[in-house]
Amino acid sequence: MNMDFNKFVFRQIEADTEIKPFDCGDTDLNGFLFDDAKNYLDAMLAVSYLLEDPEANNNGSVNFNLC
Repeated sequence: MNMDFNKFVFRQIEADTEIKPFDCGDTDLNGFLFDDAKNYLDAMLAVSYLLEDPEANNNGSVNFNLC
């Protein structure tokens, strides 16, 4: 199965970014995304990015962090 990456939007999480409901199956990673990612950005410890499928309903975000 091939994935069309052209439909995704790649963006950095900012202080005012609304993060859609997301569950990757790992409680710690989910907690970081929702509870810590913006604080780490403010403290200049990490920059987090979202890879979103704008056509998906609620669970269309994928995230990863670059330090």
